[in-house]
Amino acid sequence: HTRFRNVTGVQTCALPICWWLESAQCPDPHQAWRWLSSPWLHANGAEAAANLILLALLLGNSPLQLSDVVLRYCLTALACQAPAAALAQRWGVERRWSGASGPVSALIALAAGLSLLRWRELGFTSLGLSIPAWVLLLVVSALQAGWQLPRQGDDGSTPLQRLLCSCWAWGLIWGLGWALISWLVARSEEHTSELQSRFGISYAV
Repeated sequence: HTRFRNVTGVQTCALPICWWLESAQCPDPHQAWRWLSSPWLHANGAEAAANLILLALLLGNSPLQLSDVVLRYCLTALACQAPAAALAQRWGVERRWSGASGPVSALIALAAGLSLLRWRELGFTSLGLSIPAWVLLLVVSALQAGWQLPRQGDDGSTPLQRLLCSCWAWGLIWGLGWALISWLVARSEEHTSELQSRFGISYAV
């Protein structure tokens, strides 16, 4: 059985070894391996079940090779975990990071952002289900808010600080940011193509 002990208000496990990352372990170079292991295992059973279902829905029809999926998952998880950990260290917020909340929220936010910017519905279809991206965004945001808002220790942090110290929040930020960049690039290419077409016609005349 897994035994838990309380250290500085944060629940940690004695044996077997826990694979997630906690705020107190971030500066320790001997705990650097946790940055890679924590996105693959969940400390919260309910969140683990929810994220497994979401990943099956999000990646069920993906044209990417498994190696590409794993690489992008790891990079996205680190991109979400790094700013969350940095802010937790700065504000003294006690956090535990585990699971796929960062990559999941990034994928959903990307699709929801593109859906809004392009003004057409985008969704995910897998396992016989078809769900609009904005619906998933609302549902996942409500669930994650319930998991991320409670304090994980007696640190005196504010709700906003706890949200900004979560991988979920940074997944939303990066996903929406990437959606905006993708939309701007597409608009720029369309504008360039239109200009080239006009200049070509003028030159021909």
